Amino acid sequence: MIVAIDGPGGAGKSTVARALSERLGLSYLDTGAMYRAFALATLDGRADPADAAAVLRLGAARDLVLEPGPGGRLTVRLGDEDVT
Repeated sequence: MIVAIDGPGGAGKSTVARALSERLGLSYLDTGAMYRAFALATLDGRADPADAAAVLRLGAARDLVLEPGPGGRLTVRLGDEDVT
């Protein structure tokens, strides 16, 4: 089952999604955290943001891991680096 929640920033989408996934026993995937991790890698100079091919190569070359952390917080790792 996949549930997607759309809406403006700051509306509480992540809070509702986490609560809903817990209540239904589903995995919670924070795509915003994924996007921010790759944006950070790009801004850190690992790829030219104007070069779509370079950003795609970056995505293919780095492992992105989302792990549940203490207190239900999400830990985001890009390769060996914690970018939470």
